[in-house]
Amino acid sequence: MKKQENKYNTIPVVFALDDGYAMPTAVAITSLLDNKNNSTFYKIYLLTPELSEKHYKRLKSLENNECSINIIENKKALEGFQANLEKVTSTDYFRLILPEFIDEEKVIALDGDLVVLDDLTELYNTDLGENIIGGCYFRPHDVYNREYVQNVLKLDEGKRINIGVMLMDLKKIKEKALDKEFVKHIGKFKVMSEDIINYVCKDKIKYLPLKYNYNLHFYKYKKLLKNCPRHSMEEYREAAGTPVIFHYTLEKPWKVKNVIKHKLWLKYYKKSPYKSEKINYEKIKELNINILGIKIRHRFKKL
Repeated sequence: MKKQENKYNTIPVVFALDDGYAMPTAVAITSLLDNKNNSTFYKIYLLTPELSEKHYKRLKSLENNECSINIIENKKALEGFQANLEKVTSTDYFRLILPEFIDEEKVIALDGDLVVLDDLTELYNTDLGENIIGGCYFRPHDVYNREYVQNVLKLDEGKRINIGVMLMDLKKIKEKALDKEFVKHIGKFKVMSEDIINYVCKDKIKYLPLKYNYNLHFYKYKKLLKNCPRHSMEEYREAAGTPVIFHYTLEKPWKVKNVIKHKLWLKYYKKSPYKSEKINYEKIKELNINILGIKIRHRFKKL
């Protein structure tokens, strides 16, 4: 099928993944395509060390005359880049070296554990000015890791973003050799690419409306949103009501059945190339503990 890249509005979008994240990424892309404007053409890049034939074919099957799926496999790119988080693989580092693979002036970079609920034209057309990155403020991490954020990342409260949704000026990153600067910091921080990007770009970040990355942290840590240095509670409530992107930053909806907004994710799973596969949810048991007369319900994974 001939792809119509020359339609009125072409938007480059990039994901990084491996076989383990192929299915959720396909669901994210399904939601992206399901909620686009008729005038939007998504040029989708999938960066991966490699994909099995099964996942390659299923992701490629999402391609149609309103989007292209460009799968870029490169094992060597991440050689020597070790993940230092238990549940994060080295594919996380692809976003640090995007100019090596993508010849675009600007891209939207997305995690695979989210759903896109509206067209991304407005996000893509955001004027970054002299900034390098556009992203959404991540309040709970500031509060719980204040000493680390301020003393190690050298960030004032109100400046840390979650990089699961970013607008990236690849032209400036390439011109300023920031991709090389990013790589120099691999292994130095706790949260891998997120910390590196926040540290290197701290004075060149455009803060985006919360609707572009409304996530599970904002539900679980609702009390921490009060007295926020960047957003009012009214802004959080408004973003919760009409999110453009909902991000499953904690429990994953393909692993935990009762996660917040599970039915929303499932809606797009059932439209995805993986819809015929049964989801194997993690088994959760509840243990009731009585401490000093207070009954506590504790949830834990069944091993």
